[in-house]
Amino acid sequence: MLAHRFVGEKGEMLFLHNLGDAPCAVRVAGQLDHIDAPQEVFADRDYGPLDPSLEELRVEGLGYRWIRVRFTP
Repeated sequence: MLAHRFVGEKGEMLFLHNLGDAPCAVRVAGQLDHIDAPQEVFADRDYGPLDPSLEELRVEGLGYRWIRVRFTP
């Protein structure tokens, strides 16, 4: 699993990429400074409703998820 984030003037994005064939999950709660109504922006499939706490995020094999964790207008 590759997890990285981008922080810019307009907010913060979290990018998750599963580079393996098997599904996996990552815990990011407590790793981010500020979470403000996270939104799934782009993903390889429908992962269902996003848990606002981001306690555990699953990603299917060779899958990806891009999540906006903070937006500043």
